[in-house]
Amino acid sequence: MTLRRPVGLDRVRRCCHNGRQVPPQGRHCCRYGVGIVSTLAGKTYEIQVDHGDGRWVMVDVLETRSAALTQAEELSETVQYAAVRVMAESPRAGVEIIFENVTEGFDDRAITIVMIDQAPFCQTADAYYDFPARVVAGRVLRNYLEAHGCSVLELMYDAGRLRMLENDASLFPQAVQQIAGAQARGTDVRPSQRRDELYEAFADIRERAVRVAPDRLGYDLLTADGLNALVDELTEHHGSKKSVFYIRHALACYLRQGGDWDAKIAHLLNLAKVDLHPAATGFLDESIAEILSGLPAVRELLAGQPDAAEANRVLIHLSEGRVRGAPVVRSCLDDLNGVMGRMALPLTRQMLLAHVADYLRGVRPLTREGADADRQAFVVLVRELVDVAGLRGGHRMCEAVTRRARIAFAGLDDNLSFEDAMARILNIVPHRAARLGYLVELALSNISREQKSHVLAAISRTVQQLTSLASLVPTGSKPDIMRKAIDGLKFRLTSNDIPAEWRESLRNTFDILMKKPTSDLAKSAPVNEIISDEEFNAMLTEKPGQKEAEVGDILFEEGDVGEEAYLILEGEIEIFQRVGNAENVIARLGKGEIIGEMSLIDQQPRMASARVLENARLTVITRKSLTMRLRRLEQDDRVMRRLLDVLVNRLRGDAQAGV
Repeated sequence: MTLRRPVGLDRVRRCCHNGRQVPPQGRHCCRYGVGIVSTLAGKTYEIQVDHGDGRWVMVDVLETRSAALTQAEELSETVQYAAVRVMAESPRAGVEIIFENVTEGFDDRAITIVMIDQAPFCQTADAYYDFPARVVAGRVLRNYLEAHGCSVLELMYDAGRLRMLENDASLFPQAVQQIAGAQARGTDVRPSQRRDELYEAFADIRERAVRVAPDRLGYDLLTADGLNALVDELTEHHGSKKSVFYIRHALACYLRQGGDWDAKIAHLLNLAKVDLHPAATGFLDESIAEILSGLPAVRELLAGQPDAAEANRVLIHLSEGRVRGAPVVRSCLDDLNGVMGRMALPLTRQMLLAHVADYLRGVRPLTREGADADRQAFVVLVRELVDVAGLRGGHRMCEAVTRRARIAFAGLDDNLSFEDAMARILNIVPHRAARLGYLVELALSNISREQKSHVLAAISRTVQQLTSLASLVPTGSKPDIMRKAIDGLKFRLTSNDIPAEWRESLRNTFDILMKKPTSDLAKSAPVNEIISDEEFNAMLTEKPGQKEAEVGDILFEEGDVGEEAYLILEGEIEIFQRVGNAENVIARLGKGEIIGEMSLIDQQPRMASARVLENARLTVITRKSLTMRLRRLEQDDRVMRRLLDVLVNRLRGDAQAGV
């Protein structure tokens, strides 16, 4: 920046909204009729900016010289204005320019708004301070907020910045129009009516920011005694409802000390060094989540991951507080991970997973290594998202992974159909509770509106494969895991959020599920049955059965409950999956190979079908025989037994996903 001293005075002001000339005394804002009047007792300091068109526009009027100069310098540093100046005025001395800067490296590209589809319908100005409305405002004004380095929370309590936004004759009306249209969508309210109400709400917010600016009580409490004290004392002083406004004001003032997005998050994390009670945790959660709603903040946090696959994997782990590895010295990722693991921050968790869903629903690659590497990376991400009763991230995530599957598993010429993509995801998800949860969440998504019959059919097939409630989760799961799975499914299947046309069908499905025998529930934990040497040796001496099969025979079908595995003594067997009306051949196996073993190990349905290609002679491995061997292995080496389960689970997902 270069200091420029003016050679003359410009005593003519222009209204911020229509450019008309107004006298230097008694200036008023034309939109609301709110007076911005010079004081009669002393000087006022008017801050003006030049957008590059040679016309000065007023952005604020202050009563102290130091505050005006500080704000003018901050505006110059944003490199968003060709020049910034401060005009001092008093009844006795008239008008003089006391500061003017020409900006080197001025970027004259216009700041634009971001389009949105939906926004919460705010009935009062108070509702615009709430988290959902702030996130929407942050999306619309993302470019503006990036240019000025502030969050919506900070903006709403900064009268000067609010005036600057209002004075932007191009940006401000577009932002109002965009939010008004999104709020009115799907209602009987006209967008023009919402637009007028938004202008009124904005004027109310701006005037509140003016009134609260001198109040330092909350900020002093926060910096001296912490967030718990702030919430407790302001709630006692103002009451539970009114105190929310002042608590957020204190946090807004606190955030202004942060710097870039990463520094702001780090500043907030300092408040979590002590245990926070639920109310204080809620305010911290919404403040961090709002900052992380912007993609630039997430990029700063991740600080240069090698590719999109790893970046999204870190976000999934971070949402659970389980990021592992060396701390990232350039960001507060490690500190945030510690807080996420120690405290319940549902809004922040939701925001992190929303970024993963947004990426997966797009078409940008996950890696730089081609289609095969992308497919493998996608399978890993889906596994990372699996929860006990669905996928982390809810219906938005379920829609996103289904969309990505249509690309990831497509052939060279075209994308998969919705039904085939859904089948691929079901094959990756390791147990039935998670599959059911995925399907029900998918039913709530936009993508399934035209695919209702396919989703319901998949839910019905999955339920029919259940032999008991214990078969919802992997063998050996503890009873509390099973209870959690059942509760999660019950919540999803009976939620009022499900459209009315779905609810009855899903209720019937849930009734079928709950009518399955519950006697296995208490038996789901590992049974430490001791297999003696005599029993084991007797089993080994038993002569196994044999089976002959002719060309074209089907040994087992995809989805069947597995009761036998086979060792091929002679012949050739083809393993295949049905994808829609087509068949996808996975492998052709011959002498010495074993088939059908995974279904016996993990007690999941057959992942594929088996057809005889050449007349075959097979040794039959019964479920009883293999189960006894596995129990004996668990006695001798529990680690190897668990490792076998992990490997089978991983192979099942890889094979069924086509990896």
